[in-house]
Amino acid sequence: MDRWFRLCIAFAYKISNNFRYDGEDISKIKIEAFEGNTLNLMIGDEDLFNDNYYDHIFEVDNFEIIKMDDDYYMNEVQLEITESETDKISLTIRARATGKTYKIADRNAKEIEYGIRQDGNTLYLDEFLKLPQGVPYLDQSISLELKVPLGYKIVIDDNMYRLLYHDRHYRYNHRRLDRYFEMTKDGLEKIEQIIEDEIDDIGRDEKIIHGGGFHKLGFSMFNHIAYTI
Repeated sequence: MDRWFRLCIAFAYKISNNFRYDGEDISKIKIEAFEGNTLNLMIGDEDLFNDNYYDHIFEVDNFEIIKMDDDYYMNEVQLEITESETDKISLTIRARATGKTYKIADRNAKEIEYGIRQDGNTLYLDEFLKLPQGVPYLDQSISLELKVPLGYKIVIDDNMYRLLYHDRHYRYNHRRLDRYFEMTKDGLEKIEQIIEDEIDDIGRDEKIIHGGGFHKLGFSMFNHIAYTI
């Protein structure tokens, strides 16, 4: 009994030791200029999970860990939209993880893979982050801060509320509500539906998305691939 108890204590210590220190890696993403002042926000990895088989490894409330082939993904991604201090749109990605030391924790955060891509005035943000190969769960998460200038209009795809509210069930109760916003001095304000010409035709049947792969935090964007959705 004493040996079993000591083994349990040793195992618990080993596990908890991996969560001792918090690490963070901050990456600022350049958003290319586009015509007009309407920005479309859409989920970027929806087709990946809709078109491929995966296993639910863990699921409770709004937290999921899933496995696809030999890769593990978590939906620990949150988005905040705030006013820009300049006349440009900017995106800041904060990756967080834990580790045995501050240095290891920072490295674990930097190794998180997260996918973004831009096509004209449409920005695609993944719902899931990808864990590095061989790295266990270390309380990894991604926080996104999207800064938008005053007067810009934003069209938010229904499923994007899973990032804004970190609630994957939210969309079933609020489909096609509160999709159109404008950045004001008081923050985002709901507006009437934007004329279709301003949305720049984001129909799923015809749109070609240029982009793909993951943006590895701290490094440059991977080579672009063209996908049709």
